[in-house]
Amino acid sequence: MAAVIMVTDDLIFASRVAGASEAGGLECRTVKSERALRDALAGQDVRLVIVDLGLDPAVLDACTAVLAELAGPARIAYYPHVRVDLRKRATSLGIDEVMPRSKFAQELCSIIGRCGGR
Repeated sequence: MAAVIMVTDDLIFASRVAGASEAGGLECRTVKSERALRDALAGQDVRLVIVDLGLDPAVLDACTAVLAELAGPARIAYYPHVRVDLRKRATSLGIDEVMPRSKFAQELCSIIGRCGGR
């Protein structure tokens, strides 16, 4: 099954993303470390990787380094609207699309739909 991987330690928001992913015909895996991200990517048909820019900076750097090695899944990141500095940083890390968390939440179903689940 095609998958969405979400890199976050916010399990409440992750459950919202998982629900939207499953409704769109995609499996959702939540990870919060570089190793877990590598494991989740192995042998999967990953269509989208979602990155929470509010993660610990060391974890964020390690995970975006893993993503830089990939040629494939779309990468979307979101940030708290008060942390515009994170948006600027994400674009330098090779994230395809960066948006405030509120916009991401609002467009979640559309974002999942673009990944071609069902």
